[in-house]
Amino acid sequence: MPDEPERIAGLIDGQYDLVYGISPAHIAAIDEHPQLMTQSHPDRLVLVIFNLKDRLFSDRKARRAIGFGLDSENILRSVFHDERFYQAEGSLFLRE
Repeated sequence: MPDEPERIAGLIDGQYDLVYGISPAHIAAIDEHPQLMTQSHPDRLVLVIFNLKDRLFSDRKARRAIGFGLDSENILRSVFHDERFYQAEGSLFLRE
């Protein structure tokens, strides 16, 4: 299969009816063409995992404080570039 820019060009030119594995950073090129439709199915998780053997992280209150201090929305936006490609799920950041 061609690389990502070639797959996008083939989709736009009508060579392909369907492509997947397009990174969020390249979706704008597809969105410029009203005859094309994008659908997103997130396939990655962004997790924060603490090493409980570390003295700081062995304290549940410290872990929760760090979890509450994280800007999860900004982290997810920097990974996925567009809120269409992620769902902020607080339990992923604060789960015990």
